[in-house]
Amino acid sequence: MANLSDAHGIFTVRARTKDIGNKVMDIIFKTQEAWEYNMIEIENSRTCFKSDENIEIATSFFGTGRWDFDNNICSMKQWNEDMFINKNIDDFEYLIDNYWELKYEYKDIELGCDFCCEADTIVVHEKGQSLKELDVCCTNSSSLDINIYSIIKNGFVNDVEDALSYLGIDEYEVDEISDYTVNQCKQGLKECMADNNWTREEVLNNYFSNEIFKKIINMQNGF
Repeated sequence: MANLSDAHGIFTVRARTKDIGNKVMDIIFKTQEAWEYNMIEIENSRTCFKSDENIEIATSFFGTGRWDFDNNICSMKQWNEDMFINKNIDDFEYLIDNYWELKYEYKDIELGCDFCCEADTIVVHEKGQSLKELDVCCTNSSSLDINIYSIIKNGFVNDVEDALSYLGIDEYEVDEISDYTVNQCKQGLKECMADNNWTREEVLNNYFSNEIFKKIINMQNGF
């Protein structure tokens, strides 16, 4: 079974006109599922602005799919006529006939591979260019920590309860969790203390006021 990743961020389309930009964005969201990554646009989040002689349209997104998100962006180079003929030849011809650029600014986590990153990836298509010849370039990438505080701070979950659930922890499993997960919680506590200049007690009272979390960080030799 393939590993799953969760990604979220800002997706921007650059095109000659607003109509082209919106149409290309609609096609990308529609065809993304073909690459086994369900990329969902956040409703009413599109904004449009002028950039040199082009128009840029940006929107927020989240998604879950097979493998890491960058792999799915690169998979767009596998686009071919058969996929669009079977689904929508008009979309295929529209993409071929227009210049457009895509920019993904996102954070991605794949727990099964202990992988988390923040990255920017750009895809460039010149008018008339084959979709198999897309120029895909990751312009910026950095690793992110995986711990109970980091996944909240970076927007993968909303709070400590969600974070514990995301890491597969509940009150019935606390006594059986791995040393690795205990360390994830302890590292999160330390990171939260450093970011906010809080003491251990302030973190527990202000940020991690959760009995399960408190029990976990007091396991082993404590902190």
